[in-house]
Amino acid sequence: MPTGGVSPTEENLKEWITAGVHCVGIGSKLFIKNDAGTFDYEKVKLKVAEAISIVKTLRP
Repeated sequence: MPTGGVSPTEENLKEWITAGVHCVGIGSKLFIKNDAGTFDYEKVKLKVAEAISIVKTLRP
């Protein structure tokens, strides 16, 4: 289970899944801050949902 260097993008997730991983851990690349420097939870929710959707398309 890789946890470093994992991005919530189709290209990156496809590389990991093609390499044979069963799961990945994504941290800081999911947590988006707004202009005030605090977390934008709506954008975080959208990014997480997008990453899950990508994985669902890549997994049979």
